[in-house]
Amino acid sequence: MPDDYIHKILEAARFAPSGANAQHWEFIVIRDKAVRARIIELFKEQAAVGKKMELTRKEALRADRAYTDPNEDPGFKDAPVWILLLGDQRTKEQFILSALYSVGEANFRSGLAMAFLYMHLAARSLGLGSQWVTSTALPLMTVQLKELLGIPGDLIIYDMMPVGFPAHEPKARPVKAIKEIVHHDRYDRSKYKSDRQVEDFIIAERTRTRRPKPQTPQKEGAH
Repeated sequence: MPDDYIHKILEAARFAPSGANAQHWEFIVIRDKAVRARIIELFKEQAAVGKKMELTRKEALRADRAYTDPNEDPGFKDAPVWILLLGDQRTKEQFILSALYSVGEANFRSGLAMAFLYMHLAARSLGLGSQWVTSTALPLMTVQLKELLGIPGDLIIYDMMPVGFPAHEPKARPVKAIKEIVHHDRYDRSKYKSDRQVEDFIIAERTRTRRPKPQTPQKEGAH
């Protein structure tokens, strides 16, 4: 992965908007194979916890994706560069007090989301593939990553973006029709979804992304 590409991704993120121009982001660019191997092990530990939690949900609502299986490596393991996005919580003091005590946390998170989106858009514009890895912000991952990478306590781990040249072009994911989500002048109550409709949507998405169960091979001569 050319250094220039990573520089352009970080340059784009550097110019993202943030509340009161606090610019509360910092980045760790991870290339070291040994460090990445250790992080993969941490992901597997987190996946084991996540899978136990997921099994407590209604079966139709359970997520079933590759990263939830603690026995498998995460799909991004071969990406040559991982970028960890951090946020310095002390910069919230940049907000005026009325904002700090009302929407300070929301503004802080929104600014990080902006920077993360800019990173993905920049990667795409360079012909790269990237992934949104939120597991890094979970409690178990956070404390272990902070210890592994020497991240100070005042900084939070927001997300991680593995990036590299894609091995294949992923299929386009389905998105809601624009007429379902846009309202004009006031909220159109006829578009308001019932709890059942929302649950049906979630179940349909879970079904779409669920991996087929592996078939048990039959013994020779079995019928």
